[in-house]
Amino acid sequence: MNSIVHVISSLTTGGAEMSLLRLCREQVRRYNAVTVISLQPQADLHQQFIDAGVTVVCLDMTKASQLLAVIWKLRRAVKAVKPEVVQSWMYYSNAVASMACIGLGVKLVWSIRRTEVPVKSLFSSLFMHFCALLSHWAPKKVCYNARAGVIAHEQFGYATGKSVVIANGFEFTPRANYLAGRGERRASLGIGEHDLAVICVARWHPDKGQDLLLQAMAAVSPRLPNVKLLLVGRDCTEGNASLMELIARYQLAERVILLGEQMPVAPWLVLADMYCMPSRTEGFPNALVEAIALDLPAVATSVGDTSIIADYAQPLVPPQSEALAKAITSILTMPVAERVQLAVRAGESVRQRFSIAACTESYDKLYRQVLEC
Repeated sequence: MNSIVHVISSLTTGGAEMSLLRLCREQVRRYNAVTVISLQPQADLHQQFIDAGVTVVCLDMTKASQLLAVIWKLRRAVKAVKPEVVQSWMYYSNAVASMACIGLGVKLVWSIRRTEVPVKSLFSSLFMHFCALLSHWAPKKVCYNARAGVIAHEQFGYATGKSVVIANGFEFTPRANYLAGRGERRASLGIGEHDLAVICVARWHPDKGQDLLLQAMAAVSPRLPNVKLLLVGRDCTEGNASLMELIARYQLAERVILLGEQMPVAPWLVLADMYCMPSRTEGFPNALVEAIALDLPAVATSVGDTSIIADYAQPLVPPQSEALAKAITSILTMPVAERVQLAVRAGESVRQRFSIAACTESYDKLYRQVLEC
């Protein structure tokens, strides 16, 4: 295949955007031209795409009233590139790309990265029904990153004969590369030599379950007085009044370390002794993969596709604080050698199954199928 265009709402740091960046880094080695079109203005990942050798076009949409103009600009941009395949990422881009590509003769692939259909308001419900109707005629394939997403969307009315699942791909770096100065960095954060650190990487949001994790840590602390919690992610800062209120409520001020958004996250993950994903809902949780790939033992809630990721007896629990507390305590109180062995086995499995090379091969196969339609 000579060229591909990816359409995405924005290049703000997020799971979908980072997955696209990793994919593009591989695709520039395989295809003559890789173009990313952002519906919104330049954002924090813009330069990273350019540095990877990707052509980036921003359509500068800032308000809904610009929708028709953006559809027209996207249509012109696609016509100028003349790609064989257009891949759109997430609902809004899927809808806009479907309109823009009418009559252009390009093969359209949708990407959906949620395991639940977001219908929390009248507008979102109407929009999702519109997208479900579009799915029957606009895309050649609808690509999900989690099997749970296929089930939820097909039950909602999305096309049933077009679904494929391709798990996210990752660029793994050996754990040893991040260990220099680990003790000093832990100490600088107030983590003692004999402390046990739990880390969670996620933006602050009810879906991500940090409130459950804080409640769980309050239950863990009496038995493990040397445990600390590192929260990494957007709005995981002292400026977040809701977060600070919970920390005060559970008397965790001396145990919780707020690090805010960090990129990359690997240097922070290796500072911890285990990872916890307390989400109430997920698609394919990238941070969980990255943590396990760095040989961190992990506890995760049984949502989305965590069961595919967290094999080798990594505890899967319901999204409840009591279950999280029990699983965290179990991991941190097991013999160190047993904990390390558990983590290393899981890490080997994840690095093999979710490499970016394996992911890119899956997309190549999908594009070949689409071009034959």
